[in-house]
Amino acid sequence: MASGSAIEEKLPELTIGIIYSDVKREYFYTEEQYITEKDAYSDACVIAEELKKIGVTPILYPGNETLIVALLSDQPDMVFDLVDSINGEEYLTSTIPGILDMIGMPYTGAGLLGLALCYNKFLTKELMKNAAIPVPNFQLFHSPNDQVDINLRYPLIVKLNEIHGAVEITKDAVVENEKQLRDRLSYLMKTYEQSVVVEEFIAGREITCMVLHGTNTKVYMAEKVFNKPGEKYVFATFDDQWINTTGDSYKYEKYEEPNLRYLAKKAFDITKMADYGKFDVRLDSSGRYYFIDSNANPAFGPKSLTTAMGYIIQDLYNVPFSEILKRMIENTLLDPSNQNYLHELTGGIGTLANLNNDANQNANSGGTESGDENYESNANYYAPMIAAMNGYKNGNGSSNELTSISEQLDKNEQVTENDDGNNKTVSEVEDTNTKTDRSRSTQYPNK
Repeated sequence: MASGSAIEEKLPELTIGIIYSDVKREYFYTEEQYITEKDAYSDACVIAEELKKIGVTPILYPGNETLIVALLSDQPDMVFDLVDSINGEEYLTSTIPGILDMIGMPYTGAGLLGLALCYNKFLTKELMKNAAIPVPNFQLFHSPNDQVDINLRYPLIVKLNEIHGAVEITKDAVVENEKQLRDRLSYLMKTYEQSVVVEEFIAGREITCMVLHGTNTKVYMAEKVFNKPGEKYVFATFDDQWINTTGDSYKYEKYEEPNLRYLAKKAFDITKMADYGKFDVRLDSSGRYYFIDSNANPAFGPKSLTTAMGYIIQDLYNVPFSEILKRMIENTLLDPSNQNYLHELTGGIGTLANLNNDANQNANSGGTESGDENYESNANYYAPMIAAMNGYKNGNGSSNELTSISEQLDKNEQVTENDDGNNKTVSEVEDTNTKTDRSRSTQYPNK
């Protein structure tokens, strides 16, 4: 297997975009929901600095109405999709991969379907249940007065159906009787104007499964070891993940179990994730697993951003964040079977390229036949897209030019001790290509 030196040599030639959420406080129902998004611009700047360390030229893009024009103008080789809300609505994030598919732009993470499923917890649970992936008994409520399924057993935990980031996962989220349930449903539906998922609370241990997808899919697992003596119901709350982030509430310890690794890979495929994903799993006193949460495109970043990816993959498994970045780049540019953009890209490039060439010939020959003017304007309209796709095909699309780094990544996982040099202070990115100077943010679910 290749050593990875070829991709190292190619990295300085790449320009990679980072798309992040366009956030304003007024977009969000509550301050808690806003908190999960408010640091996204600065987080994107950290990712940009990490890309610069491996020789890549980064460009930052807000995920708003300016995106298509900016991408077609700049023509980056690929983009990292870090968008987790549009106008404060998480379910709209699936429009970003839809746009990228439309213009033929390679990108990291789940596609339109995968993100649409991720932001509907009820559908995700149904998919996993039908695929024999264990989940707690659950029910979707559209009204506080809906009849409660007689198969549900208290205590129950009440969750927003379309919002991640542990928003409203507080001590009040666990209910012990119908009155508490109705009160909680009324509050959530009135505040957030959406349906609510209710599921049985599974007492026991909790394991986080991080999946890195590629030619050699890896599952990195860690148990959340809680420090909550005297708590009746022990779980990670919103405050644990966003307010009191000192690590006093829980810490991660490496966890290994083949059956759970198999289930995590299966869940990853069933829910249409790509490149990377995260699952939270409960282990009850009888040794049974229950998948309680899933995240396509979870918090992406090094340990310095307090991400599960950083704490688990980088810290416990000794995989440098630079290698994670390289793996994402390799997946996106080299492995057609792992792509969410157009698989028939070559044919599309040929058709549009011919259109562009014909228009150029018309312009050079001074052609004035009827329709020539309109034909040329259409070609010019598509020219940035053609250039971007030809750049992918000719510059980045050959597996002979960019070789696999899987072996190098595997070697890094075998390291038993690693210098703690990943928590470096990162200066703010000075990006002259950014089209706006407004403050931006991105949600990083379950940091």
